[in-house]
Amino acid sequence: MPALLLAVLCAAAPNAVGSDTPAEVAALLARMREEESLYENLEVRYRVDMEGYLLPGETPSGRTIHFRSDTVWAVWQSGLYFGRVTYHWDMSDGTRKEVEGEYGYDGELCRRNFMGGIGDILDVKEPESEFFPPHRWAVAEFYKAPTLAAAFEQDPTLWGTLKPGERQETTIVGREEIDGVRCIKLRCRWFHPDGSEENSRYHTWIAPERNYLAARHEQYLTHTSLEIPLAEYQVGDWREVAPGVWLPFRARMKGYSPRHMREGKRVLTSDTTYTLESAGLDPHYGIELFRDVKMPEVGPTYTIKNGEIVSTEWRGAPVPEPPRGGAARLLWLVAANLLVLAIVGLLWWIRHRARRRLAPSNREGV
Repeated sequence: MPALLLAVLCAAAPNAVGSDTPAEVAALLARMREEESLYENLEVRYRVDMEGYLLPGETPSGRTIHFRSDTVWAVWQSGLYFGRVTYHWDMSDGTRKEVEGEYGYDGELCRRNFMGGIGDILDVKEPESEFFPPHRWAVAEFYKAPTLAAAFEQDPTLWGTLKPGERQETTIVGREEIDGVRCIKLRCRWFHPDGSEENSRYHTWIAPERNYLAARHEQYLTHTSLEIPLAEYQVGDWREVAPGVWLPFRARMKGYSPRHMREGKRVLTSDTTYTLESAGLDPHYGIELFRDVKMPEVGPTYTIKNGEIVSTEWRGAPVPEPPRGGAARLLWLVAANLLVLAIVGLLWWIRHRARRRLAPSNREGV
């Protein structure tokens, strides 16, 4: 990037808190959007390795979980995406599990084979938390945001993060170096609908010399602690994958126990490392890669339109016929729905825990 522009932006972010103007924030976000367009077509292979606790409530139980992936393959191409991964779970009690996931969006339909055997076909493009493009590893919790800059816009309701009436406030609060890389530090505060109380706070370090990507990110819950983050993310091992285009080849994400934060203690609940193996900026695949997603061989696949399930296909076993009697039929339907909800809830817990709890990092960085 031009040295003059970098100097101007960094000069616009002195160390004094609240010294920016809305125009300076807008200019920074505009440049972030422009630079992120360099990654619209991207093919990567990376690995994930996590150690964490299974938490009853918020207190570590001493039971650990080791979660690792085979090489994750993910492709983003002209608005389409595809991802495939196999995860291995090893529990401290000896339990082991292997699960596969495959996802694709072909421009019309989103097909997802959830890890564990439930599939769905949606009529909308649905962002996937399982597949983080490396240029957004430091802000993986904002996976639903259409762009990195959108995560800091004044109206994130457009990407479904804030509840109606909540508001967001982003300011430039200083400049710092992260692992020798000059950064502009942003503070983002989210407020309750009545505006009287701050709900959560984020600090994010944007690196102009690395295509305005995030180098570090911290998430705070204001009702627990503004000193100890709930989650920390930091990337490193920056490499040029094309002239002037940078990617981090390593990321570390750590999560901490909210219960212990209230006591002023930093208790680690998860420690996740992402390692990039390869990256390319010019994928050329036929539509079949994004369309022909391998759906579950055993279990249900749901077709969803306008947010409603319109059909269900069962594979690998016949669907049991419901009893014909009124009361018996009602009980059968209740039991069947509870079973489906339990399965979906379990899979959601696995996926959500792997994305949220397994987060982020210590000040020691990557």
